[in-house]
Amino acid sequence: MTTFGNSTVTYESMDFTVERYHAMVRSAVIGPEDRVELLRGKIVPMSPVGRLHAACVLGFQEILYARHLGQLTIRTQDPITILPLSEPEPDVVVARYDAQRYASGHPTPEDIHLVVEISDSTLEKDRSYKFGIYADGQIPEYWIVNLVERQFEVYTVPIPGSGYTKKAVYLEGELFTHALLGEIRLSDFFPPPIIVSRV
Repeated sequence: MTTFGNSTVTYESMDFTVERYHAMVRSAVIGPEDRVELLRGKIVPMSPVGRLHAACVLGFQEILYARHLGQLTIRTQDPITILPLSEPEPDVVVARYDAQRYASGHPTPEDIHLVVEISDSTLEKDRSYKFGIYADGQIPEYWIVNLVERQFEVYTVPIPGSGYTKKAVYLEGELFTHALLGEIRLSDFFPPPIIVSRV
């Protein structure tokens, strides 16, 4: 059970709308140190970020920023708003370009081309719970960068209540051409495996 400050409210006790969640952030009931996100009305703790996960996020930043500066907005580990009950923080968001950097409000599904979750310990959550949230919000494309099996899972054609109806899997070492992002060479995005030396 998670509590915030002196509040007796817990994420297990009630459903929150995005508007109420924002009010809690503005009033500092929830602060940046709390590391939470709003999923289907529940305020849920986020998993700690490991070294390989962080390295993969940085790879997306370096590659996509360089390629699409001034054409697309690339956000990493920042919120998106899916009304009325969800404000997840995907690892990567590719959205329409906004010269104001979305200062007037987080991107919504109408702004978003695709979201990316980088998954190791969160793989099952990302394949089920986040999968349903993004499909119900009609985010057109959802990628899972699967660090466990070192593959990209690309989901398209969302149907609310049913999930994504098309799936493609690309293995490390492969490349594919994306209609918006161009050539995607998986080896450019995956961090190298950690080799543990034995004495």
